[in-house]
This record gives sequence, structure tokens and C-alpha cells, in this order.
Amino acid sequence: MSSLPIAASVPVVVAGATMLIPSGGKNHLFVVVYNPGIVNGVQKVLLVPFETAFSKCDNSCLISVGDHPFISHSSYMGYPHARSELLNHVVQCLSNGSYGASYPPVSSALLAKIQSGYSSTKRVPRFIKSDWP
Repeated sequence: MSSLPIAASVPVVVAGATMLIPSGGKNHLFVVVYNPGIVNGVQKVLLVPFETAFSKCDNSCLISVGDHPFISHSSYMGYPHARSELLNHVVQCLSNGSYGASYPPVSSALLAKIQSGYSSTKRVPRFIKSDWP
């Protein structure tokens, strides 16, 4: 009796998933804001990082300690640093370890807050907002 080949584990990239991505010389935790979608004929995913809060940061989505296990100090969603990346690139980076996927997804309540902040902030780059209105 022959055995079937074991299927490779494909990373799940859905709204609320989190991943560590190298950015600005450090790793930042990014959140998948919406489920992947077709943008200009290709599958893309919208990613936004958690960033350390400061006095003049965008307050459209402030994050508190306890909102997610990764958060250890007051933070906010870094909408100005949002990324619209090819879905297959993100899956490849998760598969090869370039992006870290060891953190749990955000809660449904936190995801709703992040999505609401995305809709209300004026700090998302225009090219991102045009792809993800």
C-alpha cells in the first residue's frame, strides 16, 4: 500500500491574521485588515502595522495593552505605513520564514476597530486608499 504525499501547510491569510514583517530595520507586527481581494487584476492583501503611540500619532485607532498578546505598551495602527502586497508574495514569505506567523490573530472586536479606523483616518496613502476604498 502506497502512502499519499503529505500536503504542505499553506499559511492562512485572512482578515485579522497577524505577521511579523521586517520594516525600517526592525520587525513590526502587521494585521491583515480585509480578506484578500482583486486589485487591478491581481490578488492582493492590505497590511497595516501596530506602532508605538506618541503625542501626535493618528488617534483613529489607538491600541491598549491587553488588546492583543503582542502589545506591551500603548500603540496605534500605522495607517500611513499600510501596504498593499501581492497575496502570493505574502504566502511565499510566510512559507519561507521571511515573515513570521507565530502570533495569534486579532479578536473580531479589535479587527472591527482597525477596519473602522482605516475608514475614518485621513492618513492612508492615496495609492493604498484607491486600491482599498
